[in-house]
Amino acid sequence: MALTFWGAFYKSSLRRVARRAGLTSLWSLPSRVRSVIWRWRYRRAGAPPQVRVEIAGIAAQFRITSASEMERAMRFDGERRILARLLRETRLGDTVCDVGANLGFYSILLAKAVGPGGSVMAFEPERGVLARMQENAGLNGLPSIRFFDVALGETDATVSLAVDGQSGSGLHIMAGAEQEVRPGFATREVRQVRGDRFISDQGLPIPAIVKVDVEGMEREVLRGLEGVLTVPRCRLVLCEVHFGLLDRMGKSSAPVDIETLLRKSGFSRIEWLNRSHLLASKREI
Repeated sequence: MALTFWGAFYKSSLRRVARRAGLTSLWSLPSRVRSVIWRWRYRRAGAPPQVRVEIAGIAAQFRITSASEMERAMRFDGERRILARLLRETRLGDTVCDVGANLGFYSILLAKAVGPGGSVMAFEPERGVLARMQENAGLNGLPSIRFFDVALGETDATVSLAVDGQSGSGLHIMAGAEQEVRPGFATREVRQVRGDRFISDQGLPIPAIVKVDVEGMEREVLRGLEGVLTVPRCRLVLCEVHFGLLDRMGKSSAPVDIETLLRKSGFSRIEWLNRSHLLASKREI
């Protein structure tokens, strides 16, 4: 399948030229303006303890603690259309693997989509964020979510995690992205495991759907899941590719490597849903 414009542009040298010229920074201007608006809305609303979100006919409640968290819950960081597509692709009884589950926005809506006969495996190594996700799962009455406080990667290791201390941020970055760490971040040691081996050792089911959002570690996560990805029942992967962060980490080849790995694993259809989200699927068997 021919690459979309964004897929081709973001993997080409043109993007790096545009970034060095400062053109790509203009794309973040709308988000900065929106952040100001959401801070005003949060203060005006009197910091409501929870919000209701409905996407693709599936509704859930989320507790919020800050303006940035309110924006993420209501806008899904501009990913509402992407999440709606994923929910439509999800089937009753599916098992979903959410890598980088964060506060649980995806996990909770996906758990509702798979129904009581399905399950969600939520991987989130930052325990403070994990506790918030568990709170949100309880708020929605979702015992089908299994929580794992480990990071997935290519190897088993103890790694450093830089965590933003700002309330509601949920941002944390793995070792190797030190240039992204800013004042207010704290470093914590977390356990990293190879995904396919962990799933096998724990006796977990092979997921039908894998969602990955791991701030520049997406290639390593997918490499660590190669054994899972090649299984025919694993039919769909949604991966956020952090192009700018990958460039700064010296991983400019990662987007091409990710596509190559997915195609090798049997994912014959690759779609770039926007500038950063890749959806890979297998032909129905």
